[in-house]
Amino acid sequence: MMKRFYKIGAATLIIGLILIIAGYINGGLQPVVGTDLTNFQVLDAKTFSHERTLPYKKFSQVELNTGEVDYRIHRGNKYQIKVIDTKEHSLVVNKVKDKIVIGQRHQTYPIAIDWKFYKQRPEVEITVPTKTALTKIEDNNTQGSLKVADLNLQKLVVGIADYNEQDDLQLHNLQVKQAQISTDMSDMDIDNCTFDKSNISSGSGMLEINKLVAKKQIIIHAIGGFEAYSSEFHHGKIYANEGDVTINNSQLDTTKVSVKDGGLHMSRDKFIGKNNLKQSSLMIKHSPTNVNYDLVAPREGWITFRGKRIRRNFANYTSFTKKVAKPVGTIKAESSDESIIIK
Repeated sequence: MMKRFYKIGAATLIIGLILIIAGYINGGLQPVVGTDLTNFQVLDAKTFSHERTLPYKKFSQVELNTGEVDYRIHRGNKYQIKVIDTKEHSLVVNKVKDKIVIGQRHQTYPIAIDWKFYKQRPEVEITVPTKTALTKIEDNNTQGSLKVADLNLQKLVVGIADYNEQDDLQLHNLQVKQAQISTDMSDMDIDNCTFDKSNISSGSGMLEINKLVAKKQIIIHAIGGFEAYSSEFHHGKIYANEGDVTINNSQLDTTKVSVKDGGLHMSRDKFIGKNNLKQSSLMIKHSPTNVNYDLVAPREGWITFRGKRIRRNFANYTSFTKKVAKPVGTIKAESSDESIIIK
């Protein structure tokens, strides 16, 4: 009796697998949507989305006022706006004088069985023919993504964005006179950019900076910490609350770094002017020899300077000073909880 049961079960399984394979070959796994739980219909990708191209002649500003939309703005062959939208045209694109304004109609999404199609968001690609064609980009997009590349801008404004995928905000090969960027839970990637004046605020997402030149002034508020490589910070103010801060192969010119509940890790950096570092713990590898050091650690911590352990020389803290003949800058560092290590 049991043998017969196993034989019937095995035969049913084989038949089921054959039917699944045959169904997939003949268009199976298609998205099924419906306005209620009793009336469903099968959609394909062409039915779900609609592509249109808007050949505006010329514009110099872009304003984005939408929800879940993915944007790509970069230099191309001509002025062009390419929109991949739902069939109902949820995106509204208007040209007001020399400004492109993109908004979004309120839309009720259908019940979706296929998760991949349900998660598909509208996409917009904006191209301009020269680096200087755009003067301003203002992004009030809340839950999509933004990638901007190969442009020279007078102003870049990113509102309080709450993107929801990796590499949510990507800025590549930009020159910006004034940048004002604020994100909540988003990842931010800034690569090979030059900012004259900038104010960058990031929430719990990852902030990664590579080859950024901050010419005149930069203010960074990073709740979750950040990483910076091969960059220049002139007259900078950098604040981090909970995460660690890593700055490698970079130049700090009269810059203040304050890390509340994390460590500051630095390697192969140059220091010009007066630089003030405050953190839980500090480690500088390949430290410069042409700067003055003024280091203070708490009673619970210690100072190690190029292999030499400094004993506590005061009741509640340890201090160490190192001066050189012709300094190009100074490092004044104060640890709040742990140690200072200069290698």
